[in-house]
Amino acid sequence: MLIVEVSQIPKVEEIIDVPLDDLVAVYKVCQEMREVCEKENGIGLSAVQVGIPWKLFLVKGDGTCPLVPEGEYGYFANTEYEATSEQQVVSLEGSLSIRSEDGQLRSFQVNRHEKINIKGLYLNNIENNFICFEQELDVSEEGVVFAHEIDHQRGTLISEIGKEVFMW
Repeated sequence: MLIVEVSQIPKVEEIIDVPLDDLVAVYKVCQEMREVCEKENGIGLSAVQVGIPWKLFLVKGDGTCPLVPEGEYGYFANTEYEATSEQQVVSLEGSLSIRSEDGQLRSFQVNRHEKINIKGLYLNNIENNFICFEQELDVSEEGVVFAHEIDHQRGTLISEIGKEVFMW
């Protein structure tokens, strides 16, 4: 499994809910995505970034989100978010899918709502099944990773909604 070129990311009309009739297969995809994310030193990865047209993503916990313990991965399916505050913050984001010609991550300033409510399915590693959840997150913390990965599933890239900044 590899990160695909932007032109190979499934189109929004092709992206479907994760089929839950074979959780072993879904869990295997999650593990393969985790390996890609670790290899690329990422903090999140959406299935569409590896060419799979599913509403599936993972987030590596940084200790600010009650859903994912620090240093561990959380796997999320069929998840959406909506803004719960009018206040916006500027986020500096990169994407494993958007790189310069020499392979470096490109950085973008993105305006995001300060607080978002996410809901969907979370893979419970203990019971090996997905459980429903709903959680408000602060985008100045790990909520930005959730919004970013869900945006991938919506067919939105940070290069379309943000302003590129150059890092030296």
